[in-house]
Amino acid sequence: MIRSPTVGQVSAFTLLREDGTELPVELIVNAVGCGPQLTFNAFARDMTVLSEARAAQRSRDATCEAVFANAPIGIAVVGLNGTFERVNRALCRITGIRRAATGRADVSGHHPSGRPQRRRT
Repeated sequence: MIRSPTVGQVSAFTLLREDGTELPVELIVNAVGCGPQLTFNAFARDMTVLSEARAAQRSRDATCEAVFANAPIGIAVVGLNGTFERVNRALCRITGIRRAATGRADVSGHHPSGRPQRRRT
């Protein structure tokens, strides 16, 4: 068995094309055989599309975060168990819910609507 920080590990590199543009690649090196018959195979994968997709996702995430944080309307992320996982400032202002630094809400003593219910007559 070969012990190496490179063999069997996926590594990311940026290669330089002849025209000067960069090419993000992922490289994995495998050892085949043993002793004098030992050879290495290297497989490179073009990561351009994945890199572009990740950058686009980061941009969308930043936009979503800005909308959530700065919206004039109350927004909450509710977990599957029905608890508020995250609330924005506007929802806290509207309902009086206290928000921890993590964005989690302390909703103890609050009706889900944030207001006492009225009976219709």
